[in-house]
Amino acid sequence: MKNRPVFDQEDKRLELLNKLNTIPGVAIPQERVSARPNFPLAVLNTETELQKFMDIFDWYWKEQGL
Repeated sequence: MKNRPVFDQEDKRLELLNKLNTIPGVAIPQERVSARPNFPLAVLNTETELQKFMDIFDWYWKEQGL
């Protein structure tokens, strides 16, 4: 992700990480922002969590102008 325009800036990657961390069960440490952070997909087991995830990635694509 850090090779994509906009998200090549650490502050934008931190913004994405912080958005993801608002999903219950997701706890990505800030020091993983330049690595390959991950979380168990099982945390997206309800419609609410899945929708929140989809909204975050909708924001991600819009930030890239796509």
